[in-house]
Amino acid sequence: MAAPERDVPHIDPKESLAAFMKGMAVADPEVLRGTAAHQALSRFGQGFRRRGLFGKSWPVTKIGQFWSHSWRERRWKKTLTLMIVFNGPAALVAAHLAAILTMLLLGAGVLPPVGHPLFDGRPLHFYCQSTGFVAVVLTVLLWRPGRTIFLDRICIHQEDPKMKGKAITSMGGFLKHSEELLILFDETYTQRLWCVIELAAFLKSREGAAARANSVQIRPTYLGPAALAIFMMQVLFLFANAMLPTLDVPPVALILALAPQLTLLYLAVDLMRRVHREKHAAQTRLKTFRLQDAQCYCCTVNHTNPKTGKRINCDRDVLTGLVQSWFGSVEAFESQVRGDVLQLFSRQLGVHMFSYRFLLVMNSGILFWPMDCLAWSAALHGEIPGFSQFWIMFLPLVWILAAGPLVVVWAEFVTRLLQKQQQNLWCYRAVNVAGVLLLMLGFAVLFVFTDLPKKATPFASSRSWLEFQTYKFLFDLGILSAVAIVAWNVQTCLARINRVRQA
Repeated sequence: MAAPERDVPHIDPKESLAAFMKGMAVADPEVLRGTAAHQALSRFGQGFRRRGLFGKSWPVTKIGQFWSHSWRERRWKKTLTLMIVFNGPAALVAAHLAAILTMLLLGAGVLPPVGHPLFDGRPLHFYCQSTGFVAVVLTVLLWRPGRTIFLDRICIHQEDPKMKGKAITSMGGFLKHSEELLILFDETYTQRLWCVIELAAFLKSREGAAARANSVQIRPTYLGPAALAIFMMQVLFLFANAMLPTLDVPPVALILALAPQLTLLYLAVDLMRRVHREKHAAQTRLKTFRLQDAQCYCCTVNHTNPKTGKRINCDRDVLTGLVQSWFGSVEAFESQVRGDVLQLFSRQLGVHMFSYRFLLVMNSGILFWPMDCLAWSAALHGEIPGFSQFWIMFLPLVWILAAGPLVVVWAEFVTRLLQKQQQNLWCYRAVNVAGVLLLMLGFAVLFVFTDLPKKATPFASSRSWLEFQTYKFLFDLGILSAVAIVAWNVQTCLARINRVRQA
């Protein structure tokens, strides 16, 4: 949580105020308030953009999760990331239930099968994919997580100066009464003095390194846009696969099918390059952190309220007093930021942009395609498909478990090499295009590799279709998993060696 937007003069930074805040107490039980997570996320993040929401909060004795963020970050990115974090698991369950139900209805003949308009009425696989993806969107947007959270715009009265002043002086008490701290990390987070103070105060209120580490969650705000990009690429790929089941189509149709995917790939390269720069810059700032270099809202507006023109006091004086009270000296506080805080960020942000679990969840939508195939088979033949047809459900596991993560490792490697910012806009875009071409090269190598078992003609001709598909599945999954594990861990080791050298 960043410093709340101030519309009134600040409380004078006096010794008595610092002494009160040192104890991390709450000035008034009425100001210790929480709200439901869905109240902050409804209407696509009303908690980050609307005023007058104080009525959506209520007095509490404990806060489940304290949301710490920088107001400099774009609101839609924070909102989308929080929706993925809170609503993503429910969306995953809803999507697969919807797809399975659609498969059963189509297989039972309740839903009429649709023929392809371009390929002589051959099966058009889109029912399960459509319902699954629609269920994802609706659940992410409409799910109502009920966890009690603290968000400044809702839980601090923005119109009542007295209540607002009490809330600001009780910030340490809010953090002390919070079970978890959720940090929405972006490139500006480590620049903002209020953000660093919040994290330091939360760590100060916890005893023991294990308790500190387990109660802090860092979620980068690029997770939301990345999840959206992966989702859209899956939708476009499966839609193109359904509409163009063969490459024997007019060039214009092929271009129209591939253009949106290439556009998303370009945007993904641009995003990943920026993320590499942001993570490196944030860790550099933490390594060399100095209290006097951190920014305050009051200082950025030259201590003048931009709406009223009135003079406002400087937060830095109050916060410096707090730091000296909590940590003994400014130097001790700076040392903790360069040590414990840096270690926390390095561990949770990690070497890789995405966790393996995140990739498994995001790639699971590929399972909708074999559901459509099975449903079509049951609808056309009027009977439950045999085991040889159910085998098709296992084929996407190669991509979900191995090929997908391997592609991401390759993308991280490429964009890390190309992360440097070019001053010329066209040069920067040219580097993005080069990144796209390198990723496409990786896709081509992966395609050729997974096609190797088909070239084993003696084996293929002497075995049944089921035996051959089993062999191909185990070959692809085994080799690609091994390559992905090696690549994943080599990248991790190299990054750790680099950190040790820099230290």
